[in-house]
Amino acid sequence: MTNTPESAELKQRFERKDTEALLRVAHARPGDYRPEAVELARQVLATRDVALDDPSTQVVLAELEQERVAAGDEAAQRLSRGLKPLCFVFCGIPGILIAIVQGGNNHTRRAHDAWVWVGNGWLARIVLLFIGIILRSI
Repeated sequence: MTNTPESAELKQRFERKDTEALLRVAHARPGDYRPEAVELARQVLATRDVALDDPSTQVVLAELEQERVAAGDEAAQRLSRGLKPLCFVFCGIPGILIAIVQGGNNHTRRAHDAWVWVGNGWLARIVLLFIGIILRSI
């Protein structure tokens, strides 16, 4: 880790944080925090002599794991039955906005479903357009 003014400031902020907050950073999922922040949190925890087998540490780590499981469950939920037809019928801006909002809220499965229904809506419009063109030419 390089000693930049930014890392020195971050280390000072981490030194003021409580142990629970530092444990959350140090044991976060990959991508939740920058690797430098995770390393700094671990360094500060090491200066506090925080043992992983300590009961209070185990409680925090168990809570963190429960939060991860709950977040994973939420991310895996499907798009509601009411939003699917909305994305299909209003596949333009309203459907796209639904998909973007779902993705922005980390509802990855719902966002995927919304994009699928938006795509199906556009595909249906194109098929109907070609059928109309063919029927006019007959």
